Amino acid sequence: MERRQFLVRSCQACAALAFIPAATLTGCASFKGLSLAADNGMVQIPLAQLDPSGKTMVKAKGAPEKFIVVEQPDGSYSAIELNCTHKGGPVNEKDGQLVCGLHGSTFDNTGHVVKGPAKTDLKRYGVEVVGDLLQVKVA
Repeated sequence: MERRQFLVRSCQACAALAFIPAATLTGCASFKGLSLAADNGMVQIPLAQLDPSGKTMVKAKGAPEKFIVVEQPDGSYSAIELNCTHKGGPVNEKDGQLVCGLHGSTFDNTGHVVKGPAKTDLKRYGVEVVGDLLQVKVA
């Protein structure tokens, strides 16, 4: 393919993407995320804002790391830091598990190591349901 032809096709592809609604692109995510703020070491999440999938990514200003809130089968909640205990790599949800993007350490939905090289479980934050709020103690 010649340079000119490549540039023309690239511009056509970009122009086509401009017409895709943003909602369509964000709908590709497996679950939603929230941006909140920690106040006195506590992040308060309205239960109504938790994703129906049972997993909600949370990035809170004032919290040490982003974390995921997972609704457990018994109806309780876990808040798990998404920072791998092996080398500090980012952990993301993949196929129902939490996986480190650096070296592939895998954790279950409670943060326990399923597959190394990590040997230590992910950090968990204290969680309490108070009325219609989920309170996560991050400090």
